[in-house]
Amino acid sequence: MASECGMNFVYLIKLMKKLGKNYKLYIIPGSFKLPNIYPAKKMSPKRPRQLKLLQNYINNYKLDYNEKNIPKVWNEKDFTEYDEYLKESNIELLSNYNYGSHFHILNKFDIGIGFSEPKGRKITVGSSKLYDYMACKLKIVFEDGLHNTKYIPKYNFGKLVSNNSTVDEFIDAIHSVENMDKNDILYDEYVKDHGYIKRACDILNN
Repeated sequence: MASECGMNFVYLIKLMKKLGKNYKLYIIPGSFKLPNIYPAKKMSPKRPRQLKLLQNYINNYKLDYNEKNIPKVWNEKDFTEYDEYLKESNIELLSNYNYGSHFHILNKFDIGIGFSEPKGRKITVGSSKLYDYMACKLKIVFEDGLHNTKYIPKYNFGKLVSNNSTVDEFIDAIHSVENMDKNDILYDEYVKDHGYIKRACDILNN
């Protein structure tokens, strides 16, 4: 959440408000920026004071942001009409975890979601979060634009959305994968093709 000036938090709040009470989002804290602070600055959940800021923002559960933080290229810009959406929070910020121990948490989830940092363009960098999702055999909804997002359709992990998606586009993708059978994921083929990567081996050993 350290990209897009923290506005991805606003995107997520609107997303969860529209999805409704039958859905819940769990966030494993990492480096982040908050959209209501301008200029946005990168913060760490390892710093108790900064983690408290994040907890307060999530628990407040409103679309609180500084308009100066909205990226000019960002498609999702309308946050004016949301009163008809869910009022109570369906987002939970989890405790800090050391890398590796979070796999025990991820394995309990159904769908993993993620955003592309380079809105409107593709780059050759991969997402470590996406590798973690695939290693835990999650169904996945992810914005395109990163090197390893191509593996989502290739191995039937879930649904790719555009790399500058709207909330409604993301919701449609979530609905399309929620009833998907995990047994249809080509997981063994994925492991066979990528097991030589040290990161994948370490994940599998965990």
